[in-house]
Amino acid sequence: MQALKTHPDPRPTGSRPAFPVAAPSPAAPPGSHRARLLREVARNVYRGSLYKLNFAVNGACNSRCVTCDIWKDENPPSGPHGGDLSLDEIGRFFGRLPDTVNWLSLTGGEPHLRKDFARIVHEAIRRIPNLHLIGSPSNGLLPDRVMGLVESLLGRPHPLMFLSFSVDGPPEVHDRVRGIPGGFRKTWETYEAVRRATRHDANFVVSVETTVSSHNVTQVAPFLEETLDAGHLLTITIGHNAFLYVNAQKGSVSPLSQRAALSRVLRVMRSRTRLTTPKGLVERRYLDGVLRYADRPGRQVVPCTALRSSVSVDHRGDVHPCLMWGRPLGNLRDVDYDITRLLSSDEGRAARGDVEREKCPNCWTPCEAYQSIIGRVLKPF
Repeated sequence: MQALKTHPDPRPTGSRPAFPVAAPSPAAPPGSHRARLLREVARNVYRGSLYKLNFAVNGACNSRCVTCDIWKDENPPSGPHGGDLSLDEIGRFFGRLPDTVNWLSLTGGEPHLRKDFARIVHEAIRRIPNLHLIGSPSNGLLPDRVMGLVESLLGRPHPLMFLSFSVDGPPEVHDRVRGIPGGFRKTWETYEAVRRATRHDANFVVSVETTVSSHNVTQVAPFLEETLDAGHLLTITIGHNAFLYVNAQKGSVSPLSQRAALSRVLRVMRSRTRLTTPKGLVERRYLDGVLRYADRPGRQVVPCTALRSSVSVDHRGDVHPCLMWGRPLGNLRDVDYDITRLLSSDEGRAARGDVEREKCPNCWTPCEAYQSIIGRVLKPF
């Protein structure tokens, strides 16, 4: 329990918040967004409608991870379409999304490096009419900005907010993998502060997310076990070399070749995954697919639903089938921010055909696998 003794559960009575915390928000209608999300996602799966958007709001990061090279690209060229989408452009894009979109994943880089990130979240809530879930990861190294977002939502109606904090093992392992001395302590303190601030708001789900890679797979299982046993929500993702991480040319970050250590990680996670909720069922199916993914290189674990259930947009407005595959379908600025024109274009249809024929890079990461798992369960192929 070394890591968790150093940073105890943040919920004991009388603990002093590390940050100023707004007054608790009024209780949200229990389960209202969850029920509507399940109902509308099921409807969209049967109709074959787009319901999830993965949007990388920036391409900068203040971590120095050995698993990812985004942080090395400190001055990326603006490209033929200009620099990052402005807040006004993002608002126009959100306003033109199909009304079937229920789920928005906001990633980066580190999303909170955008000074207007909280305003992006509020633009999404204002402009996407049937939005029931916003998910966003963070390294937790900008606590004031993270808490600024949280406090801007407390006391106001908002959809489900799944906020995850990247912790890749106990302090010495995390700091080595993430490349920031003292990073574990700062990230954990931010995570604890957000848990405290949101404890009365039923529409916040705050968790730890661990990337299991070749750099930590032999050391991370005890940390996962202790964290889960202490009552923290925790999910894992398998490390990938992929377009999003700008690491396609570096040595493999995948833990799949270290079978014994990876199997131990999976046993820990499987034994503590609750199968009484839809989220738990999907997470269990993801865990069950990891070794199958390892055993079938180049083959999809389940039929991928990219460009049917989901699509990816980067910070410059370039549209891709998914976060893992950098195949460009076009740019939002060229279609007046109407993504449906790119999805229905010849290039969009051709890319979807290649996904169906398994001619994509092939991955098994939650940001893409979860909606494919949902599709498999609700509408077997």
